[in-house]
Amino acid sequence: MSRVTAPPSSLSSPDHIARLRTSNGDDFETIPELERWARGIPPEEVPEARRLWQTWLGDPARDAALFRLSVQLGGELEPAERYRLLAEAAPLTTDTGYRTALAASAASTAVRLGDLDGARRWLAECQPSPTLAVDSVHRIAEATLAISEGRPAGAVLLLGERDGEVPILRSYRSLAMAVRAHALRASGAKPAADRALRELLRRVGVDGARSIVDKLPRAWDIDASYLDVPWRDSEVSAAWLRIAGGSLAAVVAMALAVATNADLAGAGADPDAWFKLVAVSPFLLALSAWLALTGRRNLRIAKHGFAGEGRVVGKTRRAYRSRRTAYYGLSVQADVRDPDGRVWPVLATSIDDHGTARANALLDRSVRILWHPRHPSVALVKVQPGSAPEPGDH
Repeated sequence: MSRVTAPPSSLSSPDHIARLRTSNGDDFETIPELERWARGIPPEEVPEARRLWQTWLGDPARDAALFRLSVQLGGELEPAERYRLLAEAAPLTTDTGYRTALAASAASTAVRLGDLDGARRWLAECQPSPTLAVDSVHRIAEATLAISEGRPAGAVLLLGERDGEVPILRSYRSLAMAVRAHALRASGAKPAADRALRELLRRVGVDGARSIVDKLPRAWDIDASYLDVPWRDSEVSAAWLRIAGGSLAAVVAMALAVATNADLAGAGADPDAWFKLVAVSPFLLALSAWLALTGRRNLRIAKHGFAGEGRVVGKTRRAYRSRRTAYYGLSVQADVRDPDGRVWPVLATSIDDHGTARANALLDRSVRILWHPRHPSVALVKVQPGSAPEPGDH
């Protein structure tokens, strides 16, 4: 059995954290020759970057440049090739800080490749640094290994339960937030994990969060559906509004019934009193019951439903229409996985309505769904922005 290691206690010691808070928070040294690749190296320029990297390899005067280029160039490579690049550069770097940063980067890549023994060997080469930039790379690598070794609580200790609890370099903060959210979820602290995820989403948005999650170790088997927390929150709010609307309709119906009875009992009875009592009040009560029942259904799906990717396979015409268009529910087919790993084949109709043009545009599109086995015929469906005309475009 592979040896399970504990992260260096010095990384989490109060004295070390205090030194980090007084450390220069600037990023690694800026390298003028690499500024043109700050936002990525175009594919056609990768060979040039490789030649430059080879030139700087083993030159003590270019340790900072070698680290920067190794990270930038590695971002354009597949994990196995990136690992070879980092593994070659780390031993030839003489500066302790940059050697630690390269070794920690190699360790993180090794974890992604499933080579935990290799990651441990690289982390054994790392020296705790009072420099925030080096510490951030080292800390995230240690946390990544801790999660992969089944020690998510150790990762939380390294990164802190909340953003800002442990100093992290700004350029590595989003990655640390993603690792923290997964560590909290893996340790069973779901409310704290959801809070950490919301912090990440506020910082980088859903697309940014998904791109970061895609770079985490595949062995973690991350269910990206947990990124749907903001969507679930909005659906929960909508369900409560529907329930509140049902309660209001019931109150109005009862108030109307009381007032109507008073009119009928009075000497100057309202000639429309019977109509109000026989027609309007039952309608309001029926509306109240419908809103309450569908609101409770939607609330259950939003809070406890299973999320997954679905495909629109058809449309179902609603019984009502406006003067301009007919309305349709989307027929969605998907396989969703419950928390126990069971796969549920789903064929359901969207709860929301869509106009004719929008429904037609969504046919055969991929969508996100929330589905609950208590309500197998319906699902909450999330359409990605820009995938179809807006609701008013009929």
